[in-house]
Amino acid sequence: MRYALYTIGKTQEKYLQTGIDIYRKKLTHYCQLDYEEIKAKKLSDPQQQRELHAKLILDKIESSDKVILLDERGSPYTSLELSQRVDKWQMSGARRIVLVIGGPYGHHQSLYDRADEQLSMSKFTFTHDMSRLILLEQMYRAMSILRNEPYHNS
Repeated sequence: MRYALYTIGKTQEKYLQTGIDIYRKKLTHYCQLDYEEIKAKKLSDPQQQRELHAKLILDKIESSDKVILLDERGSPYTSLELSQRVDKWQMSGARRIVLVIGGPYGHHQSLYDRADEQLSMSKFTFTHDMSRLILLEQMYRAMSILRNEPYHNS
């Protein structure tokens, strides 16, 4: 299965980048993952910035993709529930599953309109850099759960 993770801006903290690299490599055991940090554009108007970032992301999304937005108002799942969602995504017939972490002002309405689902990682707020690492680790955990591998302890 093909996955893509699109994020806005470059990961700033070296320790987080190290973790992101570790889980990107681990995920290659289960899937093909395209990971792209889209260059952030700073505009004085947050709405215009959201709109520009949305356009940059939407230009990368194909009509056959299943699009999952990471959003604080999305559905929260436990790790086991996320593994079940991942299984459903993979069985959906989509050619690629696209996960999107927005910029500092969130997502533009055009991304919400295109999204198939919204996912919340927690009621906590994380930095965008941390969200990348947490999402990749949870995707790895979900894949290992689906294969009954010993990474996750219930």
